[in-house]
Amino acid sequence: MSSITVGVSGDSPLPSRAGNTDPPGVAPERVDSRTLQIIEHLFPGNKGIEFLALLLRFATIKQLALPGLDLLESTDVAVITLQSIRELSKRIGWSYDTTEKYVVLFCQLRLLYKERHRRQITLHFPLSSCQLPAPEALDALHDYRPKVVQFARRIKKRFVLLCKVPGPGPIFPASSPAVSSVPEEPSALPGLLFQDICQILQQEVDSDTESRLLLRIEGAFTYRCTQQNGRLLPQTGDSDSESDEGDASIERKESTLSHKTVDSFVAPTIRNGRLYGRKVDSDSSQRMKESPVSTKKGDSFTDTSLQNGRLSQQKDDSKHETGDSEHRRGNDVAPNVNVIISSMINTINVNVTQVAAYLQTIFEEPEGKRGYYIQLHGTYRKEEAWLAATIETLVYYHRDKTVKTPGPYFYKRCVKLHTSGISEETRKLVSAYSHLTHPQLVALLTAPRPASSPRSGGPPSRKPPGVPAALLQPLLEPGRTGMNADDALQVFRLLRTDRRTRLCPIFDVEVEDSGHVVLLDATRSEHTPRRLLLYSVEECQSRLQTITSLFDLFPPGKRPNAGEKG
Repeated sequence: MSSITVGVSGDSPLPSRAGNTDPPGVAPERVDSRTLQIIEHLFPGNKGIEFLALLLRFATIKQLALPGLDLLESTDVAVITLQSIRELSKRIGWSYDTTEKYVVLFCQLRLLYKERHRRQITLHFPLSSCQLPAPEALDALHDYRPKVVQFARRIKKRFVLLCKVPGPGPIFPASSPAVSSVPEEPSALPGLLFQDICQILQQEVDSDTESRLLLRIEGAFTYRCTQQNGRLLPQTGDSDSESDEGDASIERKESTLSHKTVDSFVAPTIRNGRLYGRKVDSDSSQRMKESPVSTKKGDSFTDTSLQNGRLSQQKDDSKHETGDSEHRRGNDVAPNVNVIISSMINTINVNVTQVAAYLQTIFEEPEGKRGYYIQLHGTYRKEEAWLAATIETLVYYHRDKTVKTPGPYFYKRCVKLHTSGISEETRKLVSAYSHLTHPQLVALLTAPRPASSPRSGGPPSRKPPGVPAALLQPLLEPGRTGMNADDALQVFRLLRTDRRTRLCPIFDVEVEDSGHVVLLDATRSEHTPRRLLLYSVEECQSRLQTITSLFDLFPPGKRPNAGEKG
């Protein structure tokens, strides 16, 4: 465990109340080191440590017994006396909501004891080693405001994980029902895994991007388990928030550790990148039934087991496939295809099972084909090559109709792109389509082609049907180059499949010596003309990302004067 530094940014003291003198404060070094470590791991971003350091600035040390915290003998206690929590929030410079949230959680975890008197409150923080309750004690906060409940849920997930960590003793009393969640004989592997988790949490937990934290944690698990001649195949499930998802994923992955083969109970284990049934003895069976890895439903927990890297309900009569088949149940949920393609494929190195299921689905293959993608990932792991092969396959399958079997084509192209690199043409396809979901991409690729203007005769600027040349010509920007026919078709399809622009008249206009431009004409009256020319795919995508309605594309129209009518 790394050393812990307790401090608060800035050296100047916080302002005191008028007419009062702040107490000298308590040095953070007086706090029991084990208590500091627990606070560091329970509260994200070192905010718990920071809150404690701020609190101790206004504390004095007294010798007290605290029966409310099961401290029956006098011990060193940091005492803070205040009129209200709002006064505390002003003193430490935090918002009232955040301050109250941390006070509530500290009290519920028995790190802090609050006494309310007639005109003031007193907070007691024992400087000796803390005795935490069971994680289920945080469930009592369900009547608080939603942000407190959500925060308590996150702390509880961290608490459950902390209970599993091998250490120099339990972190709560032996009478607590949660002691059974601590492994009796932890192997070296869980310790190594948790060291990685601790390091990543210390580095990344204060980041605003919780998804990056999830990827780092999954990467650490994958790395450690690969060393044991197996590869962890993590799956992320649904959760209330991204931060909850990050904590839940740690819990799921820790439950995938192998169990020894002795007796008849079938348990999941990892071999060659897949989950298989493996036999364990009756004692191991009992430990699995008491495992803290469970799904919460109401006030009770139900036992779970791993199916295809997911947590599912444990049944005594479940059957397990053997050989090369995957460990499955008939009620597996199909992967969600309504996610951005690049976001899904770019998790290939930490979520290979989910990506394999996604590819098998969008390439319209049977479920048994997932193993091919997992096997392919064992040798070829470049995210950009997987994404390029995915986009290229979908374009040639849905738009050009040159690919009849997308799965085998993807397999060959993925290998080719790993060995030979990605061509400029393929990179353009990735840039144009990877930001879409699969249904959006299919709708775009299968949309009807626009009606183009004639290619012979006419003035230099070839106008689309129904648009007078006198109105089209002023819109053209001198010296600006248009796009090729394929890009114009792509712009047309983007506009036709976007709910904001699909009802607007759209024309593909070929300009002599300048290529193609796409015209949107939302004009209802010449008093307020609304016309726009698009010169590239990038310009179209950029404009669509910044609007809320069709009319945001057009500058405010100017009503012509009577003398300007001709």
